[in-house]
Amino acid sequence: MTCNIYIVRHGRTEWNQSGIIQGWMDSKLDDLGRRQAEKTAEFIASEGIEKIYASDLSRARETAEIIVRTLEVPLTLSQGLREQHLGDFEGQPWEDLKKNRPEEVAKFVSDFDFVLKGGESRRTMWSRVLAEYERIAEESDGNTVAIVTHGGPILTLVYHVLGIPYGKTKRFRTSNAGVSLFEYSSNDWMLCFLNATTHLGNLPGGHDW
Repeated sequence: MTCNIYIVRHGRTEWNQSGIIQGWMDSKLDDLGRRQAEKTAEFIASEGIEKIYASDLSRARETAEIIVRTLEVPLTLSQGLREQHLGDFEGQPWEDLKKNRPEEVAKFVSDFDFVLKGGESRRTMWSRVLAEYERIAEESDGNTVAIVTHGGPILTLVYHVLGIPYGKTKRFRTSNAGVSLFEYSSNDWMLCFLNATTHLGNLPGGHDW
């Protein structure tokens, strides 16, 4: 049976706005992020979504909780949907890292297996989130569900579905509160649309990282 899976990136956070690396650290939605979540709830309210899954990190959880208030469906939190653990990069401004730790930044960007101190490699994150996507898709058994997660896990699924090798320059956005739709059937994924943001209307633009 075909399962429709809407994947939503969390709304904007204070750290998104300030350019601070988040990873597994918690940064709450700002006022704009909460309004983005409300608009997203309105956008997907008529799609027949029966359950929502979300990363247990506060920015994704709060986004999902706002959506659930409108859709009135069950919410399940999952550590498997977390962003990549970025170790001691977390809590640091990205621009400062590029200036002060350029060699590590270069490895982080280019090396699939590079592990920041206290963190995890991108390969580990990809394996973790792909396994969780598959689990959710199989569990959904033909129903329509939504997943609220982060930029890294969304990129992971897009690269996987489109067969894009790691390291290729990204040519698409994963904006705050952007919505993507995938179909899943018999261990096969199909990308239907990516990073829809028209539902945000005149709200200021989100961030792509």
